Amino acid sequence: MRSGYWVLLTGLCAALAMAWGVGDGTPVGWGDAILYAYLLVAAPLTFLGAVMVAVEKGRHWLLALALGLLGPASVLVLPLLADRRTSRLQSPFFLAGIWTVLGYFVLGWLALFAADIGYTTWPALQEVLVAKEIRAALWLSVWTTSVTVLLGLAFAIPMGYALSRFRFPGHVLVDSIVDLPIILPPLLVGLSLLIFFQTRTGHFIEDAGLKFVFQQKGIVLCQFLASASFGIRAVKLTFDGIDPRLEHVAMTLGSTRAGAFFRVALPLARRGIVTGAILIWTRAFGIFGPMMVFVGAVRMRTEVLPTTIYLEQSVGRIEVALAVAVLMLVMAAAGLIGIRMIGLRAE
Repeated sequence: MRSGYWVLLTGLCAALAMAWGVGDGTPVGWGDAILYAYLLVAAPLTFLGAVMVAVEKGRHWLLALALGLLGPASVLVLPLLADRRTSRLQSPFFLAGIWTVLGYFVLGWLALFAADIGYTTWPALQEVLVAKEIRAALWLSVWTTSVTVLLGLAFAIPMGYALSRFRFPGHVLVDSIVDLPIILPPLLVGLSLLIFFQTRTGHFIEDAGLKFVFQQKGIVLCQFLASASFGIRAVKLTFDGIDPRLEHVAMTLGSTRAGAFFRVALPLARRGIVTGAILIWTRAFGIFGPMMVFVGAVRMRTEVLPTTIYLEQSVGRIEVALAVAVLMLVMAAAGLIGIRMIGLRAE
């Protein structure tokens, strides 16, 4: 049988396994966990295998053959492992579609990351870890992003609470302005800042000692203006989901508005605040366009990791640029995990 048929057979077996083993969509044992893991991987790998077979013959037919053999084996093994209490059909095609879409998305990104890691050479990675310019860019990225997260939360919490709890003249306008940085190109932030500091107000701020153009403080300003709206929106949605009557009860028991906020609303909004911090971190850590316009990419001064990738790629050092990209991936993952752990400890 041709390899393409084996690929198609894998997808068919995934659907059969779903119809056999999935009931209400809730895993109840190791068998169901294995079934879900298979369904998460089988359909996307079927698609990827079919693409590879179609694009290039040769050794890729072995992958298609392995996928095809995995399908029939799963149909024989998974029903023995799955909990028979979930064997009744309850929208199997609906569940199969959900898991297929999820698998495509996850494996698509994993394929991109794997391609970056596979192309990165060990000498290039060593150069990235040793070069003082890149280490300086790494440190600058970490501390500016951390300051941006704290500054963003300092604005996101009170602004999100105010937009959620109070109705005032111009509420719709303010709410729309908060969303502007989300929908506008990030490059516009840097260009607008550059123009603003050429005005009288901008010159007055610089004469007062606050210089931002081509300065490290300007990095924080760019990151803040480009990312704070994500945190504000996340916190506002969280406060929208908290019943205001809980605060009213606290105030009837003698608490002030501030006391009700700190003792009732704020603890209940922990998850939303953590989500806002994650959104601010991810947006600020990888932002590139505004900083190139507003602070430039001066090595050992205003260079951060995104601009490092641009500088290395612009001179043809693709391996080093990819090594920096892998380093950014690790740092971003570490930052996300750290913020999530802080949120879990707070709960």
